[in-house]
Amino acid sequence: MQGMTSSEVCASSITALLVKLLAKAFGVDTKTVEAWRRPKSTEANPWGTGKANPLDQAERAIRIIHPYDPAGARRWVQFLHDTIEQLERERAGSGFNSSEERCDAIARLVKEHAEAVVALMHNDDDDAALRELEEMLAVGQELAAALRAEIAAHTH
Repeated sequence: MQGMTSSEVCASSITALLVKLLAKAFGVDTKTVEAWRRPKSTEANPWGTGKANPLDQAERAIRIIHPYDPAGARRWVQFLHDTIEQLERERAGSGFNSSEERCDAIARLVKEHAEAVVALMHNDDDDAALRELEEMLAVGQELAAALRAEIAAHTH
């Protein structure tokens, strides 16, 4: 099962705004961050113009650790997962700031649900379908956390 490449992940998640924020945070210029979004030159792709990105560095470390300590390599991945979970709990901790924000969250869940259904029905790329399904579930969990926060705020 081959998932997305690191450059595909960067291309799908690094917006124009994030290019500037990441460049500042990593102490690089914006052209470097933009290059993270493009495939690197390889033997199979000698015309690639991308550059190694932070995901490549994490993957390299995991690949080095794994043969000696598979559980340690999994802890690296678990750490990243736990970081996302914490950020999502913090974001949802106050519930919705407005009815518009609540409607936007519901609309996002509906959109992700539709994308997951379409990907599953196409039945030609199970990796893509799984990614869409996982994204839908993450959005659903985020919405559920915000609703729990709303309920908690109203009961206190």
